[in-house]
Formats: sequence, structure tokens, C-alpha cells
Amino acid sequence: MNKFALFFTTSFLFIRDYKRLWPYFKPSIFLFVVAMLSATMVGILEAMMPLAIKLFMDTVFEQKSLIQVIDSLPGWVSPFTAVLDPYREQMADINLLDHASLIPIGIVAFTLIQGVFNYTATVCNTIVKVDVNNRLKHKLFMKLLSYETAWYDKSSTGEVLARFGGDPDTVTQGITDILKNAVVRMFSILGLSLTLIGLSPKLAFIALGVLGTIVIPITLSRKYLKRISEQSLLASGQLSTHYTEALQGNRVIKLFNLPESQATLLDGALAFVRKVGIRLAQISGLLTPMMHTIAGLGIGLVLYFGSQLIQAGDITAGGFAAFITSLILLYTPIKSLGNSSTQFHLSFLALDRVFGWLERTPEIQFKGTVQKASLESELELKNVRFRYADNLPEVLKNINLTIPKGKSIALVGGSGSGKSTLAHLLLRLYDPSSGDILVDGTPLAEVTEPSLRHLMSAVFQDNFIFCGSLRDNLLIAKQDAGDAELKNALVHAYLWETIQTQMPHGLDTVVGERGVMLSGGQRQRLAIARAFLRNAPILVLDEATSALDNESERIIQKAIEELMENRTVIVIAHRLSTIQHCDSIVVMQHGRIVETGKHDELLKVDGAYAKLHALGSLELI
Repeated sequence: MNKFALFFTTSFLFIRDYKRLWPYFKPSIFLFVVAMLSATMVGILEAMMPLAIKLFMDTVFEQKSLIQVIDSLPGWVSPFTAVLDPYREQMADINLLDHASLIPIGIVAFTLIQGVFNYTATVCNTIVKVDVNNRLKHKLFMKLLSYETAWYDKSSTGEVLARFGGDPDTVTQGITDILKNAVVRMFSILGLSLTLIGLSPKLAFIALGVLGTIVIPITLSRKYLKRISEQSLLASGQLSTHYTEALQGNRVIKLFNLPESQATLLDGALAFVRKVGIRLAQISGLLTPMMHTIAGLGIGLVLYFGSQLIQAGDITAGGFAAFITSLILLYTPIKSLGNSSTQFHLSFLALDRVFGWLERTPEIQFKGTVQKASLESELELKNVRFRYADNLPEVLKNINLTIPKGKSIALVGGSGSGKSTLAHLLLRLYDPSSGDILVDGTPLAEVTEPSLRHLMSAVFQDNFIFCGSLRDNLLIAKQDAGDAELKNALVHAYLWETIQTQMPHGLDTVVGERGVMLSGGQRQRLAIARAFLRNAPILVLDEATSALDNESERIIQKAIEELMENRTVIVIAHRLSTIQHCDSIVVMQHGRIVETGKHDELLKVDGAYAKLHALGSLELI
């Protein structure tokens, strides 16, 4: 009973998941049908091959007429031979022995036809596989981009690459190649089984009875395959993480002389991959010899009892040769069921993971309908609290703050005081755990995502530069910007002169992955140029001049001052030169606002701001 329940449960999950794949499959359905029909013909023709051997041997050794040979064929072939029925009288006069040499030629022509169907199935199937894979990866990529920032905080690069890159390949491999092969084998097995029964029911009972025992090892291995496939995914994710860290952290690795320690970590991951690979090979490897043993047993029993049936006249030599050929052809795909079962289960589990990601709902939703082209009055935070996870302490505690239109607000405080977190909430990279953030009295959650993104821009301490050219990195801020607009933004960011004098390819200069071909100051100025080009009314500056040399800071500070003009600005900085001219300074400690006022006013109060100022002289630390 449990086996039947498992079968129906597995079948239900299989149908459910493949039904969910229909939208990705639908545009390629014609080619898929052609591939499956061609695969069906390959299987049917393969099952008919032994009958050609029977035709030859019955003609040559038994000297039967064409009508006798046709009448002795298994019943399932009758739909194919029915076309010859109107010509039975003419065929009665044909002596096949006189034309026996044509039978091998016919077999060659027969295999050629089968090859055409096989070629059609393979090519159409590959096109379907690539197209479905591309659609699935595109959908997964768009889903990946919709996930909230908190999800990225908790996910490793290796796991993301394994799941969003590898799983679609495994899925499409299953729904195309494995399915095509399954169709070929299914019709081949069906036709060959009917051939066996038609040629000798007694021998077929023995052969198919032995064959039925194959389901036992396959059933027993199912639970182990699921567990090992999950471990395999984890192993590949760990490897990808190590390679990614080696690429992105190569300077730190060299600086701290870490090659050996990194190699040790990689060796640990490789050992895990080896362990998982061996386990997978042990299961599939054990299944294969078991299949061979069962197949050998079946063939041995058929040979033993078949010789007795020939002597008794129950089966002709040609029929027995066709029976043995059918049995060998039948056992050949069965013997590979071990590997096929492994691949099928891996595909099935990958399919489940893919739809797990596709159906995951991002925690931050943009369902609002309010369009905001500009800031009319103010930004306001009301009783805002925030924690990164339920089991972590609060980072922001009861924040109340109003930022009027056109004013600049500086957020200062010690490390971990919550400044950057507050800025990220304003940008809606995170949502508050409680409380509200309002733009002109409208909650951010009610504003549409496109208008919110056009309403705000930001320059961070570490700005991401995409692989490509300077032009490519600027156009992400405004895709339809012309060269004049790009130049104007670069002039205001004090980068245009550098491009003209030091970069022969101008705007088409390739900056390398993460902008590695640019200096730190050039990357910051490029980010500022993007903000100029974006021309958003609300600007967040998060440590935009930190970790720069004095000359770069001086240039960038001039660019920032120009960028801040006529905008509502939230500045996070440690340096006095960046914040002393802001309209208001907000001092934070341990996630709370403890002081608010102008620079001179706060110094007179002799509170937290004055202490920070005294500790750092011209730097607030």
C-alpha cells in the first residue's frame, strides 16, 4: 500500500511541476511535439528491427512464403502490415527466397529511416531545451533582482550561482533529453514486449517476469538519491563561493599572504565534493551491475527454455532469433535505468527548487499606486524601529525625524549608531519593523517603485561599477542621455578633464570588473556623475568622501557641494568639512537620536556632538 501511495504522490508532484513549466514550454510546443513524435517513431522502429531478422531467417531457413511470414508476425504489427492486405493475392506468387538478398538492403534502408527520425528528434529537442532554459533563466534572473536587500545579506554568492545558474540546466536536461530518451525507450519497450509475447508467450512470461524485479533496487535507491542531490547542491555552492571570494578578494589575499589558507579551505570544499560524488557514483554504480545481472539472468533462462521449445516445434529458429534479439534490445535500455533514474531524480529535485525560488514572495513589495514626480514638502520618519532579523537586537529605536524639502540633514554618530541603516530605510532597501516613513504625507509603501527610484539617488562609500565602459556606467542613470548630458555630468563631477587627458578612448574606456581599472577617487566621481545625470530631488550621501586621499577628497567635496544644490540631502559623514554647513545635524547613539541642531549650536550645548568633535578634532569619529 505504501508503494502505491508513493507512486501516486510522486506522479502528482511530477505532473504538478511540469504543469507549472507550461508557460516556458508553450512557445516551443510545436517543435517539442515534433521531437516527441520523432522519438516515438524511433522507439517503434527499434522494436520492429527483430522482425526483420525473423523475416530473413524464416525465408532462408524455413523457406516460408511472404504471406506465411506476414501472418506469423506479432499482432501489434498488423496496423503497419494492413496496407499490404489488398495485395495478398499478388504476394502469394512471390518467392522470397529468390529475393532474400534484398532483405539486408531493406534493413539498411530501414535503419536510415530510423536515423532520420532520430536526427529530427535530437535537433528539435535541443532547440526546445535551449529556448526553455533561456526563458527559465531570464525569469529566475528577474526574480533574483526583485528580492529584498535583506535576502542578499543572508545568501552566499556560491549558492545563488548554483541555484539560479545550475538548476535550470538540470531541469531542462530532464524535461527534454531524459524525456526524449524515455519516450524512445517506452515505445521500444512496449513494442519489444508485445513482440516477445507474440513470438512466444511462455518465454515472454519468463523474460518479463525477471524484468519486473528491476523496480526493486530503483525504489530502494530513491530516498538516498534525494539526500545526496541536496548535498551535491551544497557542495557546488561552496565551491562557487570560494572561487568568487578568490576573484573579488584577490588583493586582500595577496596583502595578507593568504593563498595557502585559502587553498586549504578550497581543499576542504573539494573533499566534500569528492565525498558527495563518490556517494552518488556508489548508488548509480551499484544499480548498473544489478541491472546487468538481472538482464543476464533473463537471457540465460530464455536460452535454456528456448532450446527446448525449438526442439518441441513451439517456435521456429527465426522466431527464436527474433525473440533473443528483442530481449537483448529490451534489456539494453533497462540496464541503463540506474543512471537514468539518478538523472531523473536530480532533475525532479532541481525543478522543485526552481519553483521554490520563483514562487518565493519578496518581503518588500511595491504594490502602491501613488506617482511621485518630486518632493513637495518633506520627508518624515514617525516612530521608526528596525531590526535585521527577529532574533537580532533593534538597530533603530523610535526614530522621529522631519526633513524639509530643499534642506540638508547630516547624520553623525559612532560606528553602529544606525546612520547607514536609517539611510537605507529612506531609500526603501529595507522596510521598518514598525513605524512609518512618509514622503509628503504618503507612506513609501504606497508609492510606485519607478517613481520612488526616480525620486531618490545615492552615492555610497563603495559604489558598484559595472563591467563595461564609462558610457555604460553612466547610462544606467538615464538610458536616453546624449553625449552632451554625459559630458555635463562628468564636468560637474570633475572627471571630464581626467577622461580627456588620461583615457584615449574617452567615454568608451573599459573600466573592468567592479571598476578595477579606475582609481578610488575616479570611481567616486563616476558615481557622483551618475547622481548628476539622474537629477533626483532627494539625495543620500553615505560616507561618499571616506577612505580617500586629501587631493581626491578635495575634488570630490567640490563635486558633492555642487550636487547638493537645490536638493533635499541626507548626508552621512565623519568629516567636519562635509557636514558643518548642513542645515541640521542629527546625532545618533545606539540607534536613537540624541541631539539635533546646527554645528555651532551643538558645540555650545557641549553634549554628544561636542564630545565626538573633540575626540576627532576636524574628524567626527
